[in-house]
Amino acid sequence: MPDYKKMSKKIIIEFTAFELLTVHGNVCLGLRHPYNTGPSRKTAENFVLLAEENLKKCGFLTDSEIRLIHRVENEETKKIWEDFARNVRD
Repeated sequence: MPDYKKMSKKIIIEFTAFELLTVHGNVCLGLRHPYNTGPSRKTAENFVLLAEENLKKCGFLTDSEIRLIHRVENEETKKIWEDFARNVRD
């Protein structure tokens, strides 16, 4: 049985802006996978938004760059899911 008290403890990790952007990109890549669903997906999506907020606050990303990231991620995810659906049917 999970120890929910331990799981709810806050952990602070320091990143450089570049390190955070790198982790952000890897999480976004993982979110493209069709089987990445459920509560853990929502946690990853929240991490992406928090990372973007912090990268914006430190001046590393602008609003327009964040919009571009979202557009590219949506387009790439759609392609992957369409390809996945075709392969499942075949």
